[in-house]
Amino acid sequence: MDENGNNINSEDMDDVVEEIVDTVEEVAVTVEDTVEEVKVAENQPIESVEQVIVEEVDALPGDVQASYSNSGGKEPANGLAVGSMVTGILALVFSCCVAPLALILAIVAIVLAVITFNKNKGVATFNGKGMAIAGLALGIISGLLSLMMVGLLAFGMMGSLTESIGDYY
Repeated sequence: MDENGNNINSEDMDDVVEEIVDTVEEVAVTVEDTVEEVKVAENQPIESVEQVIVEEVDALPGDVQASYSNSGGKEPANGLAVGSMVTGILALVFSCCVAPLALILAIVAIVLAVITFNKNKGVATFNGKGMAIAGLALGIISGLLSLMMVGLLAFGMMGSLTESIGDYY
């Protein structure tokens, strides 16, 4: 029976099997041709290999081709830049409440931003540059706020400590 519940006779089954075998043979020939092209391309410069790949993708049907293409030709954002910005935001959020944690996050944000800039040294624009700048700025601002909060906390503790010592003398 087929998917509609109809009985399938042996002739129909033979036709389906023949169609499947033909399709498999076509795929095998295509794979063999591609392997041969790659073997030939191994001895050629990398640009030639890229051209072979582009030609193979261009030969695919449109819907399959779309799945192989890059999304809009734009490269993904730099992961270090994203990490820098996220840790900078977290550091800023925690700077008023949990200053020691915020100070650690601020340092991480600054370090990630510096690594991002060092990896892309000499490149005027790169993906994630704005995020790296934001991470650096947020890291510096939240680091200063955290240091100020830690300083105020320490100063307040010192004041209460001297008052309590003064009560005994």
